[in-house]
Amino acid sequence: MIHERQKLDRLLDTIIFALFNILIFTTPFIFTWFNQELFEFNKMIFVYFLSSMIVALCLLRSLLSKHCPLRQQAGFYVTAAFVISQLLSTIFSIHQRTSIFGYYTRFNGGLLSVFTYVALFFTAQYSLDKKQLIALLKNLLLAALLVSLYAIPEHFGHSMSCLIVSGDFNVACWVQDVQNRVFATFGQPNWLASFLIMTIPLTIWQLWEKILADHKKIGRIIIYLLLLVLQGMALFFTKSRSGILALAIALVFQLLAQHFLLNKKKEKKLNLIQLLLPLFLIILTLATFGRNLSLNKPNQSILSSLTEGLDNETANNEEIAINPEQAGGSKSSDIRKTVWQGALKVWQRYPLLGSGVETFAYSYYRDRPAEHNLLSEWDFLYNKAHNELLNFLATTGLVGLITYLALFVALLVYLFKQWRQEKLTSLQIALASALLAMFISNFFGFSTVTTNLLLSLYAAIIVKQEVKWPKIKENRLSWSELLISAVVLLMLVLLNRGIWRIWRADNLFYNANNRVREGEWQTGLSLMQDAIKLSPREALFYDELANQYSILAIAFAEEGQATNSAKFAEAAIETSNYVQKINPMHLNFLKSRARIFIRLAQLNKAFYEVAKETLAKAIEQSPTEAKLYYNLALVEEELGNRQKAITMLKQAIDLKANYWQAYYNLGLILDSDNQAAEAAINYQYILDNIDPNNELAQQALEKQIKE
Repeated sequence: MIHERQKLDRLLDTIIFALFNILIFTTPFIFTWFNQELFEFNKMIFVYFLSSMIVALCLLRSLLSKHCPLRQQAGFYVTAAFVISQLLSTIFSIHQRTSIFGYYTRFNGGLLSVFTYVALFFTAQYSLDKKQLIALLKNLLLAALLVSLYAIPEHFGHSMSCLIVSGDFNVACWVQDVQNRVFATFGQPNWLASFLIMTIPLTIWQLWEKILADHKKIGRIIIYLLLLVLQGMALFFTKSRSGILALAIALVFQLLAQHFLLNKKKEKKLNLIQLLLPLFLIILTLATFGRNLSLNKPNQSILSSLTEGLDNETANNEEIAINPEQAGGSKSSDIRKTVWQGALKVWQRYPLLGSGVETFAYSYYRDRPAEHNLLSEWDFLYNKAHNELLNFLATTGLVGLITYLALFVALLVYLFKQWRQEKLTSLQIALASALLAMFISNFFGFSTVTTNLLLSLYAAIIVKQEVKWPKIKENRLSWSELLISAVVLLMLVLLNRGIWRIWRADNLFYNANNRVREGEWQTGLSLMQDAIKLSPREALFYDELANQYSILAIAFAEEGQATNSAKFAEAAIETSNYVQKINPMHLNFLKSRARIFIRLAQLNKAFYEVAKETLAKAIEQSPTEAKLYYNLALVEEELGNRQKAITMLKQAIDLKANYWQAYYNLGLILDSDNQAAEAAINYQYILDNIDPNNELAQQALEKQIKE
């Protein structure tokens, strides 16, 4: 029986190691084309599945050996402090469900994801030995090779994703300009860049290891040289300036640290050429393939250069926007600075624990700077501060930010102790360099599923201490051990069932929207209702269902089917009311509710009053958003409150001086109120200051002249 118990222990160890390899290797490649969000959502779900199995098996292994040295693991207390800060922020969150699960279609950053990454950090330390961890890193480098080979052809007009999805080896399946800025299986160029800058230092570490080996194998050296070139090419084709800058700083750190380490140990050293070879290759790759990429353009600030091309997160558009400046939009630096100002104001309102984990999409709009209206992305919904530190500050307060920074400080202290004790290794330097690159890159963006996963793994390897597993002495598994094992496995099944339901609900919702767009409204509504059955607390599903009900109410009314029209109108109202009950903090749901009642007002003018109340509530949540005042003005006009409509339009203009629609509608109201001269001033302002080719303004002026 002892032999059987030992055999089971070895089997669990093998399975845990295999699952870690699958997790690390596969996560970068996970994406689908049949979900609301193709990339991050699916990666997070995959991480949940694999992590739950890893943790469950680790618990079973601990049960077999009666050994669980959790508190003995390096980083326990500082990590526990961080987790507690996230838990407290969630408890006092302005919307707890969002804080627990994360912002919908992303999930990364929610409390559950924090628990997951922390669990992986400890299980990697606890369950894997150093040899297994190094094997994991080599597996990761294989993934980096394949990701690079996946990304590079996109620059030349050939996407593997399109080949998989549509059968055509081109880039036509993407709305965004993937040929200009590649992103492989990551969804955004900067997310791909974040992955690459966290793996390039490991490639350099392996290259140096092969060069320093007593029995040099030229073939392996060439393999790592080629891998470095391919990673460099893929990185440059992302055109991620923040990523390239982060890598440059990290490589300088790695080169200097490696040089001092070898000098201190007085072991076999790299000569200057060998030491600088990786940097030379990166520079050569940049010179060859990155000729059109400059880190700074004429008359462009450093901040603008670093953040140019970073994409905005929107609730309505999950596709990747092209570079705003290329489209004639605002500079990314201007966008970031405005959002950062708002993030600081959010923190001032929630100084200790923030507004709640992952609630930036809700809290930002109450403090949104009025200058945001003058940006090209003025009506986007931002669910991140586009600065990891400010995002933590706004959503988890000083407590959250300090404990987050403490994680990195603890790693630095540990590395410094290793240095003083002459225990520091080249691998630890490479991992620290990768984390430094991630930290710098996140200053101009935010973390992703893959970067957080690698953060957990890298930190675990840096502080890894060998766990001495006690010898198994028991003859047999006791009934209590069998019962606990059964409970653990049952919980694993239930947990993975819940994870599956979340993914399947999103998949059904995606299919439902497609059916509705194709005119198959009965099938679409049925699929939406199926999605709601699987995820009954997801407000987004109800919001879209209410929207479709209102559309059908009007359609049936136009066909003379009053009974059906009334039935769907009532369903729309009830469903919209429920949306506000389960998530009253989401600005988009208020906007959607206003649209629903404006639409239903075609059946009953009294619904304009509800739309008015809804827009007034939205203005309370986002007092500087010009579009809300504009829409409220239109509703006031429908209600016959012209003076109020004029007041609202003027407020919209005060907030957004280039809001031509507000000027135009103000002109129309003034025109209808026999104030032609004042109306003409508004029309002329559009032509003189906003859009000289505006046809509506031109026609309005011509009409005045004729009359």
